[in-house]
Amino acid sequence: MHRSLFQLFFFSIIFLFYSCSALTSPEVDYDLLKSFETEADLVNWEGLHPSMLKEDAPPNGGSKSLHIGGGCVIPTGRYVIMEISKVGFYKLSFWGKFGNGTGGGVHLTLSDSSFGEAGNIGRRCLGEEWTYYETEETLYLPPGKLLCIQILAGGIAGGSIYVDNIGIRRVN
Repeated sequence: MHRSLFQLFFFSIIFLFYSCSALTSPEVDYDLLKSFETEADLVNWEGLHPSMLKEDAPPNGGSKSLHIGGGCVIPTGRYVIMEISKVGFYKLSFWGKFGNGTGGGVHLTLSDSSFGEAGNIGRRCLGEEWTYYETEETLYLPPGKLLCIQILAGGIAGGSIYVDNIGIRRVN
């Protein structure tokens, strides 16, 4: 009898742990996934520096993330995605948390567009704890265009955010 109760308890704990892990780290098949663990992860990014890599990471996100700050409506970090060229609709996701000031967010745009123009989707980091964000809307990538990731921090006033595991996936 005690052995059966122990087994039930043991399997319940394993199930609970597995369920919580699945909720905090969605299993998604990304077309592109950008993490920030080493200086090599900053290659081809505009505006980022190794000093922005911090020992603070989301669940299952390695040991580091990107801490980015600014005070301008111009993107602090920008990455033109050469790895994706298939026409279709795409979604953006990332792990993020509020740093200070006015915070910031991550956006997916067409490479010949800038933040605030048509052809731009994104999310702002709102909480002080690591949170998984995903856009509800999609961005259409037409033939001959490229996608671009833009990270903004601050605005008219200064602000900062932490981001990691920026993912792009095709939804059709």
